[in-house]
Parts: sequence; structure tokens; C-alpha cells
Amino acid sequence: MKDWTEAEIEQMCVQRLIRGGIPKSHISDTFDTFEEVAGTAGALRAAEQLADNKANFSMLILQGGYGCGKTHLIYATAHEFAHRTENIRVATVYEFLSKMKMEMQGGNPDAIMDAFKRCEFLGLDELGWHYDSGKRGELSWAEAQVQELVNYRYAHEMPTIITINCDFEDIPDRLQSRFNDKSVCTKIKITAGDFRPQKSRREQVKSD
Repeated sequence: MKDWTEAEIEQMCVQRLIRGGIPKSHISDTFDTFEEVAGTAGALRAAEQLADNKANFSMLILQGGYGCGKTHLIYATAHEFAHRTENIRVATVYEFLSKMKMEMQGGNPDAIMDAFKRCEFLGLDELGWHYDSGKRGELSWAEAQVQELVNYRYAHEMPTIITINCDFEDIPDRLQSRFNDKSVCTKIKITAGDFRPQKSRREQVKSD
């Protein structure tokens, strides 16, 4: 049996992350590179617990504005899981639905849904933008796909991080009832603002 070097293990993890959906430009988004600022501590600790299999929940719901670190925490958690499994998936809701629509053109959408349902870690980013049907509670196609996926992960208590940019109250009741189940889900609001411009300015100063 081969003894893997640290470099080989890290390269294997990188390949798993890329196959799982993380952009190459964000492969270095780990817990070590996460910049903890005021308003992010609770989300960081919860994500670390989920990544280390020490959480008393399986679904972590992160709410906050743009640039507050939600997606970085998805990537960082995926990075930890990639050391243990190749079966991870990370996508925005838009990307997930786009994959489903593409497979509907003569492909196999059930296979895409199944891959997202059964992966050992799922990071689902930017939930909420597609809730616009407004037809007396009738589900749109997009809503139905998302709810089928979330319901499966919830029912089987599978490690999942979901981020939302809207208020918790704007999420449909069908999902809210699951997100409010504290035996499975933990909801955390990140109160930090968009610190990406600040980070960019600091990096510019360092380069100067």
C-alpha cells in the first residue's frame, strides 16, 4: 500500500474539489485563509464543527449579504471533506438548475438530481433568488427541484451547507419548517458587511 506524501494528498484533494464544482480560483479558500471579522465567528465555528464531524446538526443555513464570507465557508468545508471522500458537490442554485435543464434536453436529469442528493457533502449557494412564482402556493419547476433536493438531504440528515441572501422569512414555508428543525438544522445570520473591497485594498498595499 502506497504511503502518500502531504503534497500528493493535497493534490488529490484539489482534483476532488475541482470535480465537485469549486472554481480553480477558489481552491485556496480554506478555514486557514478565512478572514474572521466581527459578525462571522458563529458561522465559522459551525462550519468547522460540520467539517470535523463534531456538529449536533447536519444542515447549516447561513444567511447574510454579499461578500460576508458565506461561500468561502462552503469551500472551506468542502476542502475538509475532500480529504475523506471524493463524493462532494458544490454549486449555486442557478448552476444546479442549469445542469438539470441541460440534461432535460435528451439527457438524464434524474442522474444529476441523484448525484446532488447522495453526495457526502453538499454546498448549495444563493438559495432564494428563484422564488418568484406567486401563484397561490403553486410550485414553479425551479422551486420543485430545489425542494426535492433539500427535502432528501434533510430527511437523511446529510452534511449540507445552504446559503441565502434574502431574509429567512422570505424562504417558502415548506423549507422554513425544515430549517427551523433544530435537531437537524442550525441557522446563523452573518452580520458582517461586504469585506471583499477592504481585503482587496489591503492586498494592494502589501503588493506596493
